[in-house]
Amino acid sequence: NLKVTFDKDECHIKAKDQVVAIGKLDNSLYRLQEETVYSAQAGELCIHQWHVRLAHKNLSDIRKMQKDGVVIKACSCSDICESCIKGKMSSKPFPKQSSRVTEETFDVVVSDVCGPLQEESVGGSKYFVTFIDIHSRYCKVYFIKNKSVVGDKVVDYVENVKTRFGKTPKVLRSDRGGEYTCTKVQDYLRKEGIEFQCTVGYAPQQSGIAERKNRSLVEAARTMLNDSQLHKQWWAEAVNTANYIQNRVVSQAINGIPYEKMFGEAPKFEDFHRFGEDVFMKIPDAKRKKLDDKAVKVKFVGYDQASKGYRLADIKNTKVIISREVEFLDRCVEVDLESHKEVVENSEVVESSEVESNADADADAGDDEAGEQRRPVGAQGEAVHQHQADPGEPEPDPEHERVEIPAFLRRQAN
Repeated sequence: NLKVTFDKDECHIKAKDQVVAIGKLDNSLYRLQEETVYSAQAGELCIHQWHVRLAHKNLSDIRKMQKDGVVIKACSCSDICESCIKGKMSSKPFPKQSSRVTEETFDVVVSDVCGPLQEESVGGSKYFVTFIDIHSRYCKVYFIKNKSVVGDKVVDYVENVKTRFGKTPKVLRSDRGGEYTCTKVQDYLRKEGIEFQCTVGYAPQQSGIAERKNRSLVEAARTMLNDSQLHKQWWAEAVNTANYIQNRVVSQAINGIPYEKMFGEAPKFEDFHRFGEDVFMKIPDAKRKKLDDKAVKVKFVGYDQASKGYRLADIKNTKVIISREVEFLDRCVEVDLESHKEVVENSEVVESSEVESNADADADAGDDEAGEQRRPVGAQGEAVHQHQADPGEPEPDPEHERVEIPAFLRRQAN
Protein backbone atom coordinates (compact mmCIF):
# COMPACT_ATOMS: atom_id res chain seq x y z
CA ASN A 1 0.00 0.00 0.00
CA LEU A 2 2.91 2.38 -0.66
CA LYS A 3 3.11 4.96 -3.40
CA VAL A 4 6.38 6.03 -5.03
CA THR A 5 6.75 9.27 -6.95
CA PHE A 6 9.86 10.33 -8.88
CA ASP A 7 11.00 13.91 -9.34
CA LYS A 8 14.02 15.32 -11.14
CA ASP A 9 16.64 14.22 -8.58
CA GLU A 10 14.75 12.47 -5.78
CA CYS A 11 11.89 10.08 -5.11
CA HIS A 12 9.29 10.06 -2.32
CA ILE A 13 7.75 6.94 -0.81
CA LYS A 14 4.35 7.65 0.66
CA ALA A 15 1.86 5.77 2.81
CA LYS A 16 -1.63 7.25 2.65
CA ASP A 17 -0.22 10.50 1.22
CA GLN A 18 2.35 10.76 4.04
CA VAL A 19 6.05 10.70 3.09
CA VAL A 20 7.80 7.87 4.94
CA ALA A 21 11.09 7.85 3.00
CA ILE A 22 13.07 9.92 0.53
CA GLY A 23 15.63 8.75 -2.03
CA LYS A 24 18.28 10.98 -3.63
CA LEU A 25 19.50 10.43 -7.19
CA ASP A 26 23.12 9.25 -7.17
CA ASN A 27 24.82 7.86 -10.29
CA SER A 28 21.55 6.76 -11.89
CA LEU A 29 20.31 5.20 -8.63
CA TYR A 30 18.02 6.58 -5.96
CA ARG A 31 19.73 6.02 -2.64
CA LEU A 32 17.49 5.90 0.42
CA GLN A 33 18.33 8.64 2.94
CA GLU A 34 18.34 7.05 6.38
CA GLU A 35 17.65 10.29 8.21
CA THR A 36 14.42 10.69 6.25
CA VAL A 37 13.01 7.24 6.94
CA TYR A 38 9.94 7.53 9.14
CA SER A 39 7.59 4.89 10.40
CA ALA A 40 4.95 4.02 7.89
CA GLN A 41 2.66 3.23 10.77
CA ALA A 42 3.13 6.68 12.33
CA GLY A 43 0.19 8.29 10.65
CA GLU A 44 -0.43 11.96 11.39
CA LEU A 45 1.14 13.10 14.65
CA CYS A 46 1.05 16.47 16.35
CA ILE A 47 4.27 18.32 17.04
CA HIS A 48 4.28 17.26 20.70
CA GLN A 49 4.04 13.59 19.77
CA TRP A 50 6.93 14.06 17.34
CA HIS A 51 8.78 15.88 20.14
CA VAL A 52 8.58 12.81 22.39
CA ARG A 53 9.47 10.37 19.61
CA LEU A 54 12.46 12.40 18.49
CA ALA A 55 14.24 12.35 21.88
CA HIS A 56 12.64 15.61 23.02
CA LYS A 57 14.04 17.65 20.14
CA ASN A 58 13.14 21.33 20.37
CA LEU A 59 9.93 22.24 18.58
CA SER A 60 11.44 24.76 16.16
CA ASP A 61 13.73 22.11 14.65
CA ILE A 62 10.80 19.69 14.30
CA ARG A 63 8.81 22.31 12.37
CA LYS A 64 11.73 22.68 9.93
CA MET A 65 11.40 18.97 9.13
CA GLN A 66 8.09 19.61 7.40
CA LYS A 67 9.94 20.55 4.23
CA ASP A 68 11.41 17.01 4.27
CA GLY A 69 7.96 15.52 4.20
CA VAL A 70 7.13 15.17 7.91
CA VAL A 71 3.40 15.68 8.38
CA ILE A 72 2.54 17.58 11.58
CA LYS A 73 -1.04 17.52 12.68
CA ALA A 74 -2.45 20.65 14.24
CA CYS A 75 -3.21 20.49 17.95
CA SER A 76 -4.04 22.70 20.92
CA CYS A 77 -1.66 21.12 23.44
CA SER A 78 0.62 23.23 25.62
CA ASP A 79 4.23 23.61 24.50
CA ILE A 80 5.44 23.00 28.08
CA CYS A 81 7.17 19.64 28.55
CA GLU A 82 7.74 18.81 32.22
CA SER A 83 10.31 16.15 31.34
CA CYS A 84 12.37 18.77 29.44
CA ILE A 85 12.17 21.16 32.41
CA LYS A 86 13.42 18.47 34.80
CA GLY A 87 16.17 17.30 32.47
CA LYS A 88 17.35 20.51 30.79
CA MET A 89 16.68 23.43 33.16
CA SER A 90 19.58 25.90 33.35
CA SER A 91 20.31 28.93 35.53
CA LYS A 92 18.68 32.20 34.59
CA PRO A 93 21.09 35.02 33.62
CA PHE A 94 21.99 37.68 36.15
CA PRO A 95 21.92 41.39 35.27
CA LYS A 96 25.34 42.86 34.49
CA GLN A 97 24.67 45.93 36.61
CA SER A 98 22.32 46.90 39.40
CA SER A 99 18.97 48.34 38.34
CA ARG A 100 18.74 50.35 41.56
CA VAL A 101 20.63 53.65 41.80
CA THR A 102 21.30 55.06 45.26
CA GLU A 103 20.98 58.80 45.83
CA GLU A 104 22.99 59.24 49.03
CA THR A 105 25.73 57.54 50.99
CA PHE A 106 24.60 54.68 53.23
CA ASP A 107 21.33 54.19 51.36
CA VAL A 108 22.52 50.62 50.74
CA VAL A 109 25.50 48.87 52.33
CA VAL A 110 26.61 45.43 51.12
CA SER A 111 28.67 43.07 53.23
CA ASP A 112 30.42 39.74 52.75
CA VAL A 113 32.88 37.48 54.56
CA CYS A 114 36.00 36.16 52.80
CA GLY A 115 37.79 33.09 54.08
CA PRO A 116 39.07 31.00 55.58
CA LEU A 117 42.47 31.72 54.10
CA GLN A 118 44.97 28.88 54.22
CA GLU A 119 47.49 30.86 56.28
CA GLU A 120 46.82 32.61 59.58
CA SER A 121 47.80 36.25 59.62
CA VAL A 122 50.36 37.69 62.03
CA GLY A 123 47.51 38.40 64.46
CA GLY A 124 45.88 34.99 64.01
CA SER A 125 43.07 36.05 61.67
CA LYS A 126 41.65 33.59 59.11
CA TYR A 127 38.84 35.75 57.67
CA PHE A 128 38.06 39.33 56.78
CA VAL A 129 34.65 40.99 56.43
CA THR A 130 33.92 43.96 54.16
CA PHE A 131 31.25 46.67 54.30
CA ILE A 132 30.80 48.63 51.06
CA ASP A 133 28.67 51.74 50.62
CA ILE A 134 27.00 51.35 47.21
CA HIS A 135 26.78 55.09 46.49
CA SER A 136 30.46 55.91 47.01
CA ARG A 137 31.95 52.36 46.80
CA TYR A 138 33.96 53.22 49.93
CA CYS A 139 34.93 49.98 51.68
CA LYS A 140 35.63 49.17 55.31
CA VAL A 141 37.55 45.99 56.24
CA TYR A 142 37.65 44.09 59.55
CA PHE A 143 39.94 41.12 60.22
CA ILE A 144 38.48 38.31 62.32
CA LYS A 145 39.55 34.90 63.62
CA ASN A 146 36.17 33.19 63.10
CA LYS A 147 32.74 33.95 61.70
CA SER A 148 31.06 34.07 65.08
CA VAL A 149 32.19 37.68 65.58
CA VAL A 150 30.69 39.00 62.33
CA GLY A 151 27.63 40.17 64.27
CA ASP A 152 29.88 42.29 66.51
CA LYS A 153 31.47 43.88 63.43
CA VAL A 154 28.02 44.72 62.02
CA VAL A 155 27.25 46.59 65.23
CA ASP A 156 30.68 48.29 65.19
CA TYR A 157 30.19 49.45 61.59
CA VAL A 158 26.69 50.84 62.12
CA GLU A 159 27.66 52.64 65.34
CA ASN A 160 30.73 54.12 63.65
CA VAL A 161 28.60 55.46 60.78
CA LYS A 162 26.12 56.96 63.22
CA THR A 163 28.85 58.70 65.22
CA ARG A 164 31.00 59.86 62.33
CA PHE A 165 28.40 60.82 59.73
CA GLY A 166 25.23 61.26 61.76
CA LYS A 167 23.45 58.68 59.58
CA THR A 168 22.09 55.19 59.93
CA PRO A 169 22.39 52.79 56.97
CA LYS A 170 18.97 52.26 55.43
CA VAL A 171 19.61 48.82 53.93
CA LEU A 172 22.14 46.09 54.75
CA ARG A 173 22.51 43.49 52.02
CA SER A 174 24.41 40.21 52.29
CA ASP A 175 24.19 36.52 51.49
CA ARG A 176 22.17 34.07 53.58
CA GLY A 177 25.10 33.15 55.81
CA GLY A 178 24.21 32.30 59.38
CA GLU A 179 26.51 35.05 60.62
CA TYR A 180 24.05 37.60 59.16
CA THR A 181 20.72 35.82 59.66
CA CYS A 182 21.31 34.96 63.33
CA THR A 183 18.91 36.33 65.93
CA LYS A 184 21.49 38.71 67.41
CA VAL A 185 22.11 40.56 64.15
CA GLN A 186 18.48 40.56 63.04
CA ASP A 187 17.27 41.93 66.37
CA TYR A 188 19.86 44.73 66.22
CA LEU A 189 18.91 45.66 62.64
CA ARG A 190 15.22 45.81 63.54
CA LYS A 191 16.02 47.95 66.57
CA GLU A 192 17.95 50.43 64.40
CA GLY A 193 15.32 50.44 61.66
CA ILE A 194 17.69 48.94 59.08
CA GLU A 195 16.12 46.84 56.32
CA PHE A 196 17.88 43.52 55.78
CA GLN A 197 18.09 42.15 52.25
CA CYS A 198 19.73 38.88 51.29
CA THR A 199 20.42 36.81 48.22
CA VAL A 200 18.58 33.62 47.40
CA GLY A 201 20.29 30.36 48.29
CA TYR A 202 23.27 29.26 46.18
CA ALA A 203 23.25 32.47 44.15
CA PRO A 204 26.28 34.55 45.21
CA GLN A 205 26.02 36.39 41.87
CA GLN A 206 23.21 38.47 43.37
CA SER A 207 25.82 39.96 45.72
CA GLY A 208 28.20 40.75 42.89
CA ILE A 209 29.60 44.00 44.31
CA ALA A 210 30.78 42.39 47.55
CA GLU A 211 32.04 39.25 45.79
CA ARG A 212 34.07 41.29 43.28
CA LYS A 213 35.49 43.47 46.05
CA ASN A 214 36.72 40.47 48.00
CA ARG A 215 38.27 39.02 44.87
CA SER A 216 39.94 42.34 44.05
CA LEU A 217 41.44 42.64 47.55
CA VAL A 218 42.72 39.06 47.63
CA GLU A 219 44.29 39.33 44.17
CA ALA A 220 45.95 42.64 45.06
CA ALA A 221 47.26 41.18 48.34
CA ARG A 222 48.60 38.09 46.60
CA THR A 223 50.41 40.24 44.04
CA MET A 224 51.85 42.59 46.69
CA LEU A 225 53.16 39.69 48.77
CA ASN A 226 54.77 38.16 45.70
CA ASP A 227 56.36 41.47 44.73
CA SER A 228 57.64 42.20 48.24
CA GLN A 229 58.73 38.58 48.85
CA LEU A 230 57.11 38.63 52.28
CA HIS A 231 55.70 35.48 53.86
CA LYS A 232 51.99 34.74 53.40
CA GLN A 233 51.37 35.36 57.11
CA TRP A 234 51.45 39.09 56.28
CA TRP A 235 48.34 38.78 54.06
CA ALA A 236 46.15 40.87 56.41
CA GLU A 237 48.52 43.84 56.17
CA ALA A 238 48.51 43.46 52.37
CA VAL A 239 44.68 43.36 52.25
CA ASN A 240 44.47 46.35 54.57
CA THR A 241 46.89 48.37 52.41
CA ALA A 242 45.16 47.32 49.18
CA ASN A 243 41.81 48.48 50.54
CA TYR A 244 43.34 51.79 51.74
CA ILE A 245 44.64 52.48 48.23
CA GLN A 246 41.54 51.29 46.35
CA ASN A 247 39.47 53.71 48.41
CA ARG A 248 41.72 56.52 47.16
CA VAL A 249 42.00 55.78 43.44
CA VAL A 250 39.44 56.03 40.64
CA SER A 251 36.62 53.46 40.60
CA GLN A 252 35.04 52.73 37.21
CA ALA A 253 31.73 51.88 38.89
CA ILE A 254 31.18 55.50 40.00
CA ASN A 255 33.62 57.20 37.61
CA GLY A 256 35.22 58.86 40.60
CA ILE A 257 37.22 58.32 43.79
CA PRO A 258 35.38 56.59 46.68
CA TYR A 259 37.24 58.57 49.38
CA GLU A 260 36.38 61.87 47.71
CA LYS A 261 32.73 60.92 47.30
CA MET A 262 32.50 59.79 50.92
CA PHE A 263 34.36 62.65 52.64
CA GLY A 264 34.10 65.46 50.09
CA GLU A 265 37.84 66.01 49.72
CA ALA A 266 40.53 64.65 47.44
CA PRO A 267 43.07 62.20 48.89
CA LYS A 268 46.81 62.88 48.93
CA PHE A 269 48.72 60.73 46.47
CA GLU A 270 52.28 61.80 47.28
CA ASP A 271 52.32 59.69 50.45
CA PHE A 272 51.90 56.33 48.69
CA HIS A 273 54.81 53.92 49.05
CA ARG A 274 55.70 50.48 47.79
CA PHE A 275 54.43 47.67 50.01
CA GLY A 276 57.22 45.69 51.66
CA GLU A 277 60.05 48.11 50.92
CA ASP A 278 62.91 48.60 53.39
CA VAL A 279 62.66 51.68 55.60
CA PHE A 280 64.53 53.03 58.61
CA MET A 281 62.54 53.68 61.78
CA LYS A 282 63.91 55.97 64.49
CA ILE A 283 64.27 54.35 67.89
CA PRO A 284 62.98 56.65 70.68
CA ASP A 285 65.75 58.16 72.78
CA ALA A 286 64.32 56.61 75.94
CA LYS A 287 64.57 53.14 74.41
CA ARG A 288 68.26 53.11 73.48
CA LYS A 289 71.68 53.70 74.99
CA LYS A 290 74.21 56.34 73.99
CA LEU A 291 76.19 54.21 71.55
CA ASP A 292 73.22 52.26 70.14
CA ASP A 293 72.01 52.85 66.60
CA LYS A 294 69.39 55.57 66.32
CA ALA A 295 67.47 53.79 63.56
CA VAL A 296 66.55 50.22 62.72
CA LYS A 297 65.64 48.73 59.35
CA VAL A 298 62.09 47.37 59.05
CA LYS A 299 59.54 46.73 56.31
CA PHE A 300 56.79 49.16 55.31
CA VAL A 301 53.43 47.32 55.25
CA GLY A 302 50.77 50.02 55.29
CA TYR A 303 49.11 53.12 56.66
CA ASP A 304 47.60 53.40 60.12
CA GLN A 305 44.18 55.07 59.93
CA ALA A 306 43.84 55.53 63.68
CA SER A 307 46.93 57.76 63.86
CA LYS A 308 49.24 59.73 61.60
CA GLY A 309 51.75 56.94 61.33
CA TYR A 310 52.95 54.06 59.21
CA ARG A 311 52.53 50.36 59.84
CA LEU A 312 55.95 48.70 59.92
CA ALA A 313 56.81 45.01 60.05
CA ASP A 314 59.50 43.66 62.34
CA ILE A 315 60.18 40.47 60.42
CA LYS A 316 62.50 38.92 63.03
CA ASN A 317 60.03 39.26 65.90
CA THR A 318 56.93 38.90 63.68
CA LYS A 319 55.14 41.99 64.95
CA VAL A 320 53.68 45.25 63.63
CA ILE A 321 54.99 48.61 64.84
CA ILE A 322 53.28 51.97 64.31
CA SER A 323 55.59 54.96 63.93
CA ARG A 324 55.81 58.35 62.22
CA GLU A 325 59.62 58.62 62.46
CA VAL A 326 60.40 56.84 59.20
CA GLU A 327 62.97 57.39 56.46
CA PHE A 328 62.05 55.87 53.06
CA LEU A 329 64.93 54.80 50.86
CA ASP A 330 62.92 54.77 47.60
CA ARG A 331 65.49 52.80 45.67
CA CYS A 332 64.89 51.08 42.35
CA VAL A 333 66.36 47.59 42.56
CA GLU A 334 66.62 44.55 40.32
CA VAL A 335 65.49 41.23 41.79
CA ASP A 336 67.44 38.05 41.11
CA LEU A 337 64.56 35.55 40.83
CA GLU A 338 66.80 32.49 40.87
CA SER A 339 68.55 33.59 44.07
CA HIS A 340 65.19 34.46 45.60
CA LYS A 341 63.82 31.01 44.81
CA GLU A 342 66.80 29.33 46.49
CA VAL A 343 66.50 31.52 49.60
CA VAL A 344 62.77 30.87 49.92
CA GLU A 345 63.23 27.12 49.71
CA ASN A 346 65.82 27.21 52.52
CA SER A 347 63.98 29.71 54.73
CA GLU A 348 62.13 28.98 57.97
CA VAL A 349 58.75 30.39 58.96
CA VAL A 350 58.80 32.63 62.05
CA GLU A 351 55.75 32.13 64.25
CA SER A 352 53.57 35.08 65.21
CA SER A 353 53.98 36.60 68.64
CA GLU A 354 51.53 39.44 68.48
CA VAL A 355 47.89 39.94 67.51
CA GLU A 356 47.60 42.46 64.70
CA SER A 357 45.15 45.32 64.75
CA ASN A 358 42.64 46.00 61.99
CA ALA A 359 42.48 49.12 59.88
CA ASP A 360 40.72 51.18 62.57
CA ALA A 361 42.32 49.69 65.68
CA ASP A 362 43.88 52.00 68.28
CA ALA A 363 47.57 52.69 67.90
CA ASP A 364 48.23 53.23 71.60
CA ALA A 365 50.79 50.38 71.71
CA GLY A 366 53.06 52.00 69.13
CA ASP A 367 55.68 53.46 71.50
CA ASP A 368 55.76 50.38 73.73
CA GLU A 369 56.34 48.13 70.76
CA ALA A 370 59.08 50.34 69.37
CA GLY A 371 60.92 50.16 72.67
CA GLU A 372 61.23 46.40 72.44
CA GLN A 373 62.95 46.47 69.05
CA ARG A 374 66.47 45.38 68.31
CA ARG A 375 68.09 45.44 64.94
CA PRO A 376 66.06 42.82 62.97
CA VAL A 377 67.32 40.72 60.17
CA GLY A 378 65.75 40.87 56.72
CA ALA A 379 62.52 39.09 55.79
CA GLN A 380 62.73 35.39 55.12
CA GLY A 381 63.26 34.91 51.41
CA GLU A 382 63.95 38.56 50.55
CA ALA A 383 66.34 39.28 47.69
CA VAL A 384 69.80 40.61 48.54
CA HIS A 385 70.51 44.04 47.02
CA GLN A 386 74.12 45.22 46.78
CA HIS A 387 75.10 48.85 47.11
CA GLN A 388 76.72 50.34 44.00
CA ALA A 389 79.57 52.67 44.92
CA ASP A 390 79.63 56.22 43.61
CA PRO A 391 82.48 57.24 41.27
CA GLY A 392 85.56 58.07 43.27
CA GLU A 393 84.78 55.78 46.18
CA PRO A 394 87.44 53.14 46.99
CA GLU A 395 86.74 49.55 46.08
CA PRO A 396 85.46 47.53 49.09
CA ASP A 397 87.74 44.92 50.59
CA PRO A 398 86.26 41.49 49.63
CA GLU A 399 87.68 39.96 52.80
CA HIS A 400 85.45 42.12 54.99
CA GLU A 401 81.68 42.26 55.25
CA ARG A 402 80.10 44.86 53.00
CA VAL A 403 78.16 47.49 54.94
CA GLU A 404 75.41 49.37 53.12
CA ILE A 405 75.17 53.06 53.98
CA PRO A 406 71.66 54.54 53.52
CA ALA A 407 71.31 57.41 51.07
CA PHE A 408 70.09 59.89 53.68
CA LEU A 409 73.16 59.21 55.89
CA ARG A 410 75.49 59.76 52.94
CA ARG A 411 73.81 63.11 52.29
CA GLN A 412 74.32 64.16 55.92
CA ALA A 413 78.00 63.10 55.79
CA ASN A 414 78.54 65.20 52.65
